[in-house]
Amino acid sequence: MLGDMKTQIADICEKVAAYELCLLKLYGAVIQGRDLHHIMGYSSGDAFLHAVCRKTLPVQTFKRPGYRMRFARTHDIAIWLASMDIEGAGTESLGVKSAIIECRDQFHTESNTDDRQGG
Repeated sequence: MLGDMKTQIADICEKVAAYELCLLKLYGAVIQGRDLHHIMGYSSGDAFLHAVCRKTLPVQTFKRPGYRMRFARTHDIAIWLASMDIEGAGTESLGVKSAIIECRDQFHTESNTDDRQGG
C-alpha cells in the first residue's frame, strides 16, 4: 500500500514537472490575462473575472501595480493542470492550448529517451 502511494506521488510530481516545463517555455514564470483565462478553461475574460469575484478560482491570482489584468504563478497552474489529469477531468476540455499537450508529450518522449540512454 505504501509503495502504491509512493508511485502515485512520483506520478503526480512528474506531471507537475512536465506541465511546468511546458508552461515556462510558453509563458515564463507568470501567466497573465487572456492566456491565463484560456488555460483555465474560461470562455472569456468576463467569465474569469466573475470567478475571481466569487472566489471560485482553483489557483491563487494576484494583481500588479499598473496592470488591470490578473496574474498567476506558472507553478500553481502546473499543479492545477496535473490535478485535473488525476481527477479525470481531462485538460483538453478545459481549454488548454494544444501546444501545452504537445509539449507535455514531447517532455515524456525526451525523458524516456534519456532514461534509455542512461541520462
